[in-house]
Amino acid sequence: HRDLHSFPTRRSSDLDSIDPGRCTLAYWRQDDPMVWPPALGDVREVAFDELEYQVDDVILDAEAMWSGQSISAAVEFLLPRTLLNLPVQRWRKEHGSGQPRPLRYDYPLSIRSLERAKAKHWHRVWNVRWESMLENPSPDRLHFSGSPDFEGHPIDAVLSDDHWLGLVMARTPSRQP
Repeated sequence: HRDLHSFPTRRSSDLDSIDPGRCTLAYWRQDDPMVWPPALGDVREVAFDELEYQVDDVILDAEAMWSGQSISAAVEFLLPRTLLNLPVQRWRKEHGSGQPRPLRYDYPLSIRSLERAKAKHWHRVWNVRWESMLENPSPDRLHFSGSPDFEGHPIDAVLSDDHWLGLVMARTPSRQP
């Protein structure tokens, strides 16, 4: 299994004072499944309206590198809270072909919090959950946030149950913490 991690980030130090519609795109591509973490790829400043096309370029480069292998691949986006509303589930690849194909047709897509990924105090909990997922990767362990079974329960309380491995969001989270 190979992973392609794309990290569009927007921090106050990265904003262009003339054009705040730009962000930093960094990616890590796992070419060797036995090496973790993968090496940092290119880091570039991009306009928001070009972000989907830049991610397309990164994915096509990865596919060219992996072309001689029969492996599964996934794309994971680590986004800061301010960018969690990016419609990555609707993004496409192969724009240059004239018939772009939705990423979701070819890859499992996931979104994670950049802030939590950077916070060391979350890593032990993630390691425990990762080991649990390796032991029992059942899709029944995904929590669907819009489910009526969990109405009225704070998401942190629901996800503190070790049964759950991940969360499928019904809508974009609030921009406010």
